[in-house]
Amino acid sequence: MKNKTIFFLTVTVFLLCLTACRKTIRIQPNLSTLVTSQAFASPGQARSVLAAAYFGLINNSTGFASGQITYYTGLSADEFILYDINAQAENEFFQNNIVSTNPLIGVNLWSSCFSTLFIANSTIENIERSEFADSVKNDLIGQARFLRAFCNFYLVNIFGEIPLVTTSNWQKTQLLPRSSVKEVYDLIVSDLLFAEGHLSKAYSANNNERIVANQYAATALLARVYLYLQDWKNAEAAASGLINEKNVFSLEDLNRIYAPDSKEAIWQLKQLN
Repeated sequence: MKNKTIFFLTVTVFLLCLTACRKTIRIQPNLSTLVTSQAFASPGQARSVLAAAYFGLINNSTGFASGQITYYTGLSADEFILYDINAQAENEFFQNNIVSTNPLIGVNLWSSCFSTLFIANSTIENIERSEFADSVKNDLIGQARFLRAFCNFYLVNIFGEIPLVTTSNWQKTQLLPRSSVKEVYDLIVSDLLFAEGHLSKAYSANNNERIVANQYAATALLARVYLYLQDWKNAEAAASGLINEKNVFSLEDLNRIYAPDSKEAIWQLKQLN
């Protein structure tokens, strides 16, 4: 068996303030982890770095894509009912009285996203200056830019104006001001168009799992982004492109909707337990 060790790259991000006004936000460097080009010495190692990003999105208890956003925003929108009134942090969401020191915001939603952004930006920077074949570069950078767009999409919809982080250099990012919502969306669209144009349509040959971002995943997220931007024409075109792939996507039996190889799935995150 090939070595499937996942390199865990993490970055600690501290939220100093969450206010509606435009203020500088300090993003602290991670002093416990040193990221070097050794982590990207080969395509296999680089893929392990991206595997760490996918893994962290759903398998870490604070991973924002492990149901955190659905749950907390559902509480805030009264889609869910909180029965444990002693759960202080959750109750703030339920009562729509969220303070900036709420740990669920600082850790589960904010820091979790920026940890993934750190991995994505590190991958982009190191792969761009690598000597890998162009096809390998396109695949790795395409996945990283998809992940960056994925995180920024949720960040901008939760917080509004956010620091637009496009480098792993903490000395440049620690004092970044908030960027406008338009600037954030412009980068999201740019990242997804790159991913759509450079990723293949293939899914993993390993058990037909759909756990690595590909062209279809980029197109699907792009369709959603266009909807949020009220760009109806491009939203329809992107969505129709997926709907017409009838050999790839089809309705499944109810018992198979969430199967690893479900044909209803466009992109999934693999949960280990």
